[in-house]
Amino acid sequence: MNIEQTKIQEEALKQWQECHYKGTIEGATGIGKTKIGLMAIDQLFSNSISPKVLIISPTQIIRDKEWKEQFEKWSTIEFNDVTSHCIQTCYKLMNTHWDLIVCDEIHRYIPKNDTVEYKYYKFFQNNTWDKILGLSASISKDISFRLNKITPVIYSIDTNKARELEIVAPFDIYNISIELTKLEKFAYDSLSKQIDIAKFRGYHAWKAINKRRTLLYNAFNKTETIKSIIDYMKGQGIIFSQHIEYADNISKIVYPYGGCVSYHSGIDKKERQVRLDRFINNEVRLISAATALDEGLNIPNLKFAVIAAGTSKERSFIQRLGRIIRLLPGKKAILIRLYVKETQDEKWLKSSQIGYKTQFISNISEVN
Repeated sequence: MNIEQTKIQEEALKQWQECHYKGTIEGATGIGKTKIGLMAIDQLFSNSISPKVLIISPTQIIRDKEWKEQFEKWSTIEFNDVTSHCIQTCYKLMNTHWDLIVCDEIHRYIPKNDTVEYKYYKFFQNNTWDKILGLSASISKDISFRLNKITPVIYSIDTNKARELEIVAPFDIYNISIELTKLEKFAYDSLSKQIDIAKFRGYHAWKAINKRRTLLYNAFNKTETIKSIIDYMKGQGIIFSQHIEYADNISKIVYPYGGCVSYHSGIDKKERQVRLDRFINNEVRLISAATALDEGLNIPNLKFAVIAAGTSKERSFIQRLGRIIRLLPGKKAILIRLYVKETQDEKWLKSSQIGYKTQFISNISEVN
């Protein structure tokens, strides 16, 4: 393990202890947030007899694969010595008490403000604990108020700092523009006009907004660009989109370039695991995902990612970048974001990449 990585983990744990065992670690993918959680758990077990520990995860793959593997690698206790649930189970719990709760990807469980009804937050309202540790790659400002009531951010290190300290792989970010077809451009302009008129009149044209968003996510000309990227790049890669139908379609289109599986919430749990195992075992070169793999996937061999469709959220961008920057000797990671120029998509791109050095290129051959 990297010396700087160990130092960061020890500093983060110490800060949590000094904050009376209440706080969230906001850290780039690759610093070892799970390891910090295990250090807190091990410390409790060494000082207590049969403590009650709960680990909350957002997905089954994070719970059953990532945490279990990390226990086997780093912990002095067994995975079965603690209780580990997905948030979909935890929010239903009532009047339970825990010596320690570790909330992985805690941003997934916190509503944006007091006016938002968010069922997962009920867990924190209906249960109690002595110690709580939150883990997240990125905490957005819109959940800070609520998060501060539960477990505020007490230690933070972003991806740029992690790269500077060489605890994640070096990476480059490229943006490639595509154009709408004539029919898509006509539809985009028409929808934008409806949205602007509604805004002028003081309301939101949600139907038009959603149609325009879908049009940009799934723009026809992205397909040929994705094919050229996959053909040019070497090694294993992941293709991110926003819709499961698009993820399935892209999987079929790029399959000739070394094999590809799609992965999303529309596939049953057993089949998802089969597909993921095929990718992990290098039986296929590519995996096409909607949003199901934005978090938690830990495959150091992943060398590049294509964001075929993205949002304006920095956290989503950071999470997807995090999938390819796990440290591996000699590795350089490449992230490529496609966008539709001179549209709302370009605004989303710029909003999500604030603070990151990026390059705008017209052709994949410009990637070094």
